[in-house]
Amino acid sequence: MKNKYFLGKKQYYKKIVNKLTDTKFITIVIGVTAAICIIFTFIYIFIAQSAMKRSYLESTSTAMCSVGENISNVLVSAEMISETVFVNDVVQDALKETGERKNHLSEYRTLTNLLESAEYNRNIRISLYVEDDKIYSEDRVHFYPISDAEDKPWSEKVTAENGRGVWVCGETCRMGAHNEEIPVISFIRLIKSRYDFRESIGIIRVDVPVFELSDFMDSIVLEDGNNVMLIDSEGKTVINSNGDTGEAMFTPEEMKNFVGDSGVFERKHDKQTKSVIYCSLSESEWYIVADIPNKDVRSYKTLVYTVSVFSVTFTMLVVFSILLACLVYSRFVKRKIQELTVKIDVENIEEMHERKSERKGDIFVLEDRINDAIYHIGKITRAYYDSKFREEKALMTALQAQINPHFLYNTLDAINWAAIKNNDHEISSMVSMLARYFRLSLGMGKNIVTINDEIELVKVYISIQQFRFQNRIDVRYNIAPELFCYLIPKMTMQPIIENAIIHGICKDHVANGRLEVSVTKIEDKIRISIIDNGSGTDEKKLNESILSGNKKTGDKCVKSGYGLNNVYERIMLFSDNDEDCGMTGRSSELGTEIIIILKAKTEID
Repeated sequence: MKNKYFLGKKQYYKKIVNKLTDTKFITIVIGVTAAICIIFTFIYIFIAQSAMKRSYLESTSTAMCSVGENISNVLVSAEMISETVFVNDVVQDALKETGERKNHLSEYRTLTNLLESAEYNRNIRISLYVEDDKIYSEDRVHFYPISDAEDKPWSEKVTAENGRGVWVCGETCRMGAHNEEIPVISFIRLIKSRYDFRESIGIIRVDVPVFELSDFMDSIVLEDGNNVMLIDSEGKTVINSNGDTGEAMFTPEEMKNFVGDSGVFERKHDKQTKSVIYCSLSESEWYIVADIPNKDVRSYKTLVYTVSVFSVTFTMLVVFSILLACLVYSRFVKRKIQELTVKIDVENIEEMHERKSERKGDIFVLEDRINDAIYHIGKITRAYYDSKFREEKALMTALQAQINPHFLYNTLDAINWAAIKNNDHEISSMVSMLARYFRLSLGMGKNIVTINDEIELVKVYISIQQFRFQNRIDVRYNIAPELFCYLIPKMTMQPIIENAIIHGICKDHVANGRLEVSVTKIEDKIRISIIDNGSGTDEKKLNESILSGNKKTGDKCVKSGYGLNNVYERIMLFSDNDEDCGMTGRSSELGTEIIIILKAKTEID
């Protein structure tokens, strides 16, 4: 009975094996599997189309909002400049003045200097419409007769606003090095008398070149020539890449869909269904808009191709998997596995990791080899990132210290003008030097500068400190002219100079502080020496601070605003961790000396 039972089971399994190797049966299984795959693929297409379209539109909207923020900054800057000129005493007195014509030339020079200083380092043009009897009203660069404004299409709107600003488009202005006529958008407002706000004494107009804003808009690349436009609250174009302005792009009914700061809606236009992506500009009633036909949405085109490839690939993978299951452990696959295992053994990867599986078989052996390879690759990757960690740490402080130069320079410029107005030339001089210091320290984002640039930064910093210490710091520079072209990490000398002044000369109340900065070249190295005449510091703690940072020393005498350890780390990175390079400090009766050794480079590797 037992033999018959086992014989029956054997025949049963044999029938199953014969069934699995039957061509007709395999064909049916493959056909059914392919049909199921196709059905699920079309379901996936239907669901994924909406999701990918939404994702594309949201990412485009995010990019447009970023561009809109940049445009808003330009417009707000122009409005702030007009406000500054509006309330300026010089402008008020000159436009209100009705004295003799011989004073007009003096007014002209004063006003021109004021307007040009407001335009400095900005791509704008400021114009004033003044009384026709002013001699300089025919200047037609910064000044125009007020009678010209009466014929402008914006005249009634500006007058109706009674001192509030109005943005208008369609104007042109001569600007640039070649004084060419270019299209601009203009912020225009009446200038009211400070004595009687009901009286208008002129008009101020701030022109912003169209290309200044269109450059931002052109950074958003859309499919098949679709472009981004700027429209007003009535749906008319302010800026369009095809040059049209004032054209009504949206009906009043469609403008009702512009709700909130940003969004997306669909509309029917030119017998097409279009997706409208919009983002409002802060502090204005303008919108940045993209009007994209749905057929041109890049995700649609990409999706059809991707899904087609996905369908075919997925179906073939399923068929191939079934064939592999039917063929059961093909000799070809076995041979390939054995060849791969031999190749890995040739590279001695099996010696990289001690853990080995006790399971037998080619697949398990290959799994062990791959695990060994992954382990080794992980070690290499960790070692690589460890080597980069010091570089990232050394750069972090500089990155966190970055500020918005545009805002900073504008603020310092405003303080400088206030000091000049109050005849406080000492504050004006100090603010100018501070602005130059920040300009040099930011260095257009460069991390490597020439020794000449670094010395220039040091000189500006010391000039600022001379105000505080009443010119009792004497600095001597011993640098051969041919060394000025060599490169150095930015902010290398300044932190050391700061440390010497604050914690050496200042702390020890030295009556006549003295600093000596020397730069020499020794073979393929640059040697920098900075000596102060303070009372000195603990040499051991000073060098510990250089090598490990302030946290381990706890000595305030070796601290500086930028950090000696930070300077040391960047010197080593710059010198490719050369053992002959670095930074050391030593103390003597004459004071403290910091010595820097780094590679002599005239070009960045």
